[in-house]
Amino acid sequence: MLMGMFVARGIEPSEIEVENKITDASVTGRGYAVVGGVAHAVVERIHELKPDLEVKTECGDGLAECVKMMKLAKASPFLSPADNNNICRNKS
Repeated sequence: MLMGMFVARGIEPSEIEVENKITDASVTGRGYAVVGGVAHAVVERIHELKPDLEVKTECGDGLAECVKMMKLAKASPFLSPADNNNICRNKS
């Protein structure tokens, strides 16, 4: 699919010259798509900043399921309004 977009726009990836290396992204931020997804990258970054913080995640398959999880988390009676910005739950 990606190559199809390059072909449609007349772009040859092997001919692209890179002038500057990307230096403003964290290792977890750059590698999230390779090492297990966004949730893994977020958890790793949180642990870099706050190693003792427990982070629980939940997996969603597709946008509709993710939106449903966010609505359920936001409506949770166990969270204070301040907690709504720090929601991660574990689905095991």
